[in-house]
Amino acid sequence: MKLELNKNTHTNMTIRRVGNVLLFLMITVLIIFYKQISEGYEDKERFAIMEKVGMSNEEVKKTISAQIRMVFLLPIVTAALHVLAAFPMIRMILAVMNLNNGRLFAYCLLGTIAVFTVIYLLVYKMTSRTYYRIVGHQIG
Repeated sequence: MKLELNKNTHTNMTIRRVGNVLLFLMITVLIIFYKQISEGYEDKERFAIMEKVGMSNEEVKKTISAQIRMVFLLPIVTAALHVLAAFPMIRMILAVMNLNNGRLFAYCLLGTIAVFTVIYLLVYKMTSRTYYRIVGHQIG
């Protein structure tokens, strides 16, 4: 009975953690997406001016792509550097709980970063397409 109670508690906590991760991921993605879209509406006139002074469609696309890429990659790179800097402390905390497999932690960390990167890349593609549509006729 006690083992079953602990198993159910563990399962419930895991489901809650996964739910919270998904919730915060969706919130973060939506904030970045709508921020970029609102900037697209603000930048529409600027890109029209760039086209009028002779900037080519390819140059406009590269500019937009670089701007959006930075906004999407910065959080992932910052989080990875943050965890890397905190790794010695995390390792000590794990050692207190008798979890001494640093290689497993590194693999889990890399897997997590990979999953978040894939999700961010998908949203990046969607945001880029929407941003291009907003900016208008200068994107051919």
